[in-house]
Amino acid sequence: MFNVKQSGVDEICNILVKRHKSFKGCRADDHDVVAAAHEFANDVENQLCEGNNACFEIRGFYTHDGNPQEFELSPENIDGIVGW
Repeated sequence: MFNVKQSGVDEICNILVKRHKSFKGCRADDHDVVAAAHEFANDVENQLCEGNNACFEIRGFYTHDGNPQEFELSPENIDGIVGW
């Protein structure tokens, strides 16, 4: 079983405020950003359970440039990855 650590949620928050147009001008610790980060963390955990990388995608509709963007969390921010 895999679990995104709080540091991983923080990593996602920082990505969201930079890349997700709904959070433009927000701070990484804003309630809505943190709530969205937890949802993306669940996606990452599901990806890992399916044997995929620790990735999540922001759909193109929500990015500043209109293109989908995929992000991979740092392995040290995931519990359950061998070697960390």
